This record gives sequence, C-alpha cells and structure tokens, in this order.
Amino acid sequence: MTEKRDEHQSTLIDRLAATTLRLRNLFYFNLLLAAAVIFLVFQDPTFVSEKIDPAVDTLEQILKVDRHLKANREDFQDYHLSLLQAFDSLREMSRRIDEGEVHVEKLTPEEQERIEAAAKRELTAEERDLFEDLAYVHHDAESVKRLFAGYFDLDLAAVDYPHLAGFAAFLLFEDSWTQALEKIRGVVVKVERIVPMELLGPAARDVNVYDLGLEHYNNFTLKDTQLENLLDDLPKVGEFFQSIMIVETFCEANNLGTCSINDIRVWQEARDLATSGKLSAPVIEVQIARNIVVPASPLALLVAFHLYVLQFRRRQVLRGQLATGLSQTELNLLDEAWVLNGLLLNITTFKGIWRQIQSALMVVFLVFCQAAPLVAVLVAGYYTFNQLLLVAFIAEEMAWAFADLKEVAATIGVERLPDPPAPPGLALEYLWIAVAGTSAALLLGSLVQVLRSQAVEIYQTWRQDPAR
Repeated sequence: MTEKRDEHQSTLIDRLAATTLRLRNLFYFNLLLAAAVIFLVFQDPTFVSEKIDPAVDTLEQILKVDRHLKANREDFQDYHLSLLQAFDSLREMSRRIDEGEVHVEKLTPEEQERIEAAAKRELTAEERDLFEDLAYVHHDAESVKRLFAGYFDLDLAAVDYPHLAGFAAFLLFEDSWTQALEKIRGVVVKVERIVPMELLGPAARDVNVYDLGLEHYNNFTLKDTQLENLLDDLPKVGEFFQSIMIVETFCEANNLGTCSINDIRVWQEARDLATSGKLSAPVIEVQIARNIVVPASPLALLVAFHLYVLQFRRRQVLRGQLATGLSQTELNLLDEAWVLNGLLLNITTFKGIWRQIQSALMVVFLVFCQAAPLVAVLVAGYYTFNQLLLVAFIAEEMAWAFADLKEVAATIGVERLPDPPAPPGLALEYLWIAVAGTSAALLLGSLVQVLRSQAVEIYQTWRQDPAR
C-alpha cells in the first residue's frame, strides 16, 4: 500500500511539475500577447494612418490633372484668362448691384413701391434673396480670384491640403457651379428689366458660363485626349470628401503643420524606414499588420487567458490532492517555478522588511500581468470604437455637406448636383464592438475568480506560518 501511495504521489508530483511549467509559459505568453496588442494600438491610436494611403491615392487623381495643366500651360492660357475675366465680371456685377441698391434707397416712396411690386411679380422669393446676396460678393471676389489664379501657379502637392480640396471641388462640381452662374446671370437680367442699372456690360452678357468649366472647355474647344482621360478618372464626390476628412484627421493626429501631400509622403517614408513590420523565421515570413492582429485580439486574448485559467485550476486540484501527504512548505517547493509560489515561499521561509517589500512587488507584478489581457482588449476596444466614431463622423459630415449644398442650390434652381455618397456600412464594426465587449466581460469575470483564488491561497499560507 505504501508503494502504491508513493507511486501515486510521485505521479501527482510529475503532473504538478508539468502543469506548473505550462502555467508559467501561458502566464508570460498572455503578457507578451497583450503587450503586442497595446503596442500596435498605441503606435497609431487614431488608426487613421492605416487609411491615409488610399486617401492619398484618391487625391493623386486630382494632382495628375494639376500637373497636366502646368505641363501644358500655353494650351490653357486662354482658358485661364477667361476664368479670371469671369471673376472680374462677377465682381463688377456685384459692385454695381451694391451701388444700385443705394440708388434705389434714394428714390421716392412711390418709385420704391413700384420697383418692389415689379420685383415680386417678376422674381421668386429665392431669386430676390439671391439678388440681395450678390451685393456682397464683390467684397470677397478678389481673394477668390487670387485663389483660382494660384491653382495655375502653385504646386498643389506642396501647399496645404485645403488648396487641393478647393481645386478638386472646382473640377468635381463643374456642372453645379456653372449652372449656378447661369441662374445668377438670369436673375440679374430679370432685375435689369425692372431697374435699368446697366448691371452687366455687353462682354459679360456674351460670356458662356459653361465654357468656364474645364471639362466643357476641353470637350468643345481644346479637345485634349489625355486631359479627357484624366478627368474621366477623377474620384467620385463621396470618395473625394471622405479622403479629405481622413487627411484632416491624420494631420491633426500627427501634427504635420502645413500638411501637404508631400508632407504626408515624407511621413510615410519615415515610418516605413523606422519599422520594417516583418518577422523572419527559417521557413515562414510573418507580416505583422495591425488590421489583422488588433481585430483578432479580443478572441485571441480570451482563448489564451482561459487556457491559462484551466491550467491554474488543474494546479489547484493537484495541490489539493498532495496537501494530505506534504507540508505547506514542501508543497510550495514542488512548483517553485510558478510566480505565485515565489510569493508563498517568501511568506513561509523568509522574514524582514526587504522580503515584505519584495512580496508586495511580486503581488503587483502578478496582478498586473494577469490583468494585461483585459487591459489590451479594453485599449483595442476603446480606440477601435473611436475609429468607428471617426467613420460615422465622416459619413455624418458627408450627409450634412450634401444636404446643405442641395438646399442652397435648390434656392436658385440648380438641379445638376452629383449623387450624394452612400455612407459606409458599419455592421461589421458594431459586431466587433459587441464581440470585444463580451470578451472583456468574460475576461473580467475570470480574472476576478483567479485573483480571489490566489488571495485565498496566499491567506491560507500566511495563516499556516508557524511564526503566527
């Protein structure tokens, strides 16, 4: 019987040693995996740097048009001059309207009532509001003219991204703004029949506003095949707007200052040089990508931590079976390799203030490392939720912008508006948040149970210390 008991005890001891080894390895594996997830998240907390490459690629189509115009400057000289002359005409029109309103205010009440009645008869309420707003255009027309003149002189890849965004809007909304100019000219012509103020001269009347659009000008005047292809390759309005929103968020997150497309490319090159993002093995080369590791982290950490919990429970059972034949100190020495047992041996074997400090540090280390998977899931979940909010914010901004544009354009009868972009689907993102939340809840419950069991074990060891 003694031999069988000794053999059984020896088997239990071997199993405890193997369990302790697996437990220790899983302990450090959980810590390293959690640290890797946290590092990947904090390497780019906004996650927007992952999206900057496709955003820059989208804006590159705008830059190709800009480079073509500058490379063929002589061919577009007449178009450039016509565009600037149109702004001069618009500014002069606005100035004369402003002066005309002052003149009307000096008329007799009877004459003012006659003009007001004629205006109500000839113009809609929206057209009257538009005419009143035109009186203020000349105050800002010069700055707008300088802006458009700069489009033909500035390197849009080297200046701040709002300049590039303005040029893109000029190209993408050609049908809308040319129709708006046509509506404005029609309103002014109607007003001239009511108040003959000679608001538009003969040259302004003869201008075809649709020729001011680059695509229309090229199709009917220049007929540049390469430019036609470049204009056909321009991004959709929704893609362009989303790219600008990503660039704006990226610039704020990385404090790039001017934040031109060139600045972003320099940042990308510096990041590529700083981190290779690759691990090499004899047979396999593993590419570390945050868009794979971080989304998979909640389930990976949950599985890894629960494997650790299973080994911890197995250790508890084996220790319980060995406790009947071994003293507490002997039992602790058997799985001395386990972190917790270093603390238990400290309590039962050594005395002194330094050992107490060491024990306290070991407790902190133990709790911190075991909580690391939960912290990693919370960190990944928090910043991924911010990423979800960023996507929702972009979609909301897009919807607001197009709603405002449609409302303003409708007031003057503009109907040629691009299709509003469809907001991106967020079903998978919300599913990920649900999975991450569930994983965090399970990790928290398991962590509390493990810490409670460890606290009981430490307390029992402390109570069994002969010195007490």
